[in-house]
Amino acid sequence: MSKRRANGEGSVYKRSDGRWAASVSVDQGRRKYFYGKTRHEVAGKLTVALKARQEGLPIVGERQTVEDFLDSWLESVRPSVRPRTWTRYEELLRLHAVPEIGHVPLSRLTPQRVQRLYAGRLERGLSPTTV
Repeated sequence: MSKRRANGEGSVYKRSDGRWAASVSVDQGRRKYFYGKTRHEVAGKLTVALKARQEGLPIVGERQTVEDFLDSWLESVRPSVRPRTWTRYEELLRLHAVPEIGHVPLSRLTPQRVQRLYAGRLERGLSPTTV
């Protein structure tokens, strides 16, 4: 059995400082790196990233915030919606979502935090349709 991984399967290796690292190709020759204390921990992060890539989802970096993700999503959806719809999306995100959860790392966003955002906006008097 070979000890080498095939193209596209990523890499797992031990760094000179004693930490373990994994890397995977994301797009246009760029690589995403994951770090951890054990090989098992890093291999788990690599498996999650490969699964996300296979499903067509973006590989989430540990430092990417919800605000960064929403900005990129807003630009990606712009060509497929009407201008007024895009303006409304931008307005809702800027006024409600970003101030509340924009600072949160995307990898740490939980359904409970989003639910709190919804509940808080309902308490402020926004209509359920808007929320």
